[in-house]
Amino acid sequence: MKKTLRDISNAISNHIEPKIFPVIDRVVIENKICIYVKFDGADLPYYAYGRSYIRVSDADKKISAADLRE
Repeated sequence: MKKTLRDISNAISNHIEPKIFPVIDRVVIENKICIYVKFDGADLPYYAYGRSYIRVSDADKKISAADLRE
């Protein structure tokens, strides 16, 4: 499990800009082991893999440059 948490931390560090420092922990929900990731930040927007995304329902959608300017 430690390796999994470290791998997640490295993936976030390597692919999110500006850099964030998330809290990553193992939690148990309804008898299932889950990974909990949380961070706070005000350096909007954040980019994943060089692109910005917006959460729409249960999916991540690329956000356009025009929408980012708004």
